[in-house]
Amino acid sequence: MCFSVNTCCVCLSLDAGTKIISLFFTISSACILVVYGPMAALNDTLPPARLYFYVCLAVLAIVEIGIGGLLIRGAFKRKPQWMWPWIVLAWWKGIVLIFLSIAGAVALAMNASLQLTAETGPVIAAYFIYSNLLLYSAVIVNGRRQELVLENYWAERHVLGNAKTKYYYI
Repeated sequence: MCFSVNTCCVCLSLDAGTKIISLFFTISSACILVVYGPMAALNDTLPPARLYFYVCLAVLAIVEIGIGGLLIRGAFKRKPQWMWPWIVLAWWKGIVLIFLSIAGAVALAMNASLQLTAETGPVIAAYFIYSNLLLYSAVIVNGRRQELVLENYWAERHVLGNAKTKYYYI
């Protein structure tokens, strides 16, 4: 991940940004589960393709809640190794959503005979914006993870201590 940032949204530290991102994305995954879970489980009148889509979204939301919990633990307990699963998931999901939104926009432009509803275009645009936000958030969380790794490296290399006290030297 070659992108690096020093602040989150220009005005926040990476620590505060990572904590906000961890809470926001975990809560949004829980909301997605609340919306699509009952639709997938209780609705027999949906077409099979849409039902399959809702089931996939509900299962992905469950996985995201678990990985979001790891990110929350990593952000609040200052554990960089707990942030890796969320960073990988965010990059993977962001790239897939960008690809799918571009493919959907091209399919809309090329094929006028598709049976679409009125909200198809705005949904594609919303997923494109969400994927870019997700990728930016992954860059922020990775920046914080790198800060923590460097802090841990510095602390381990610059400690003179015994069993009861630790002294740091520069």
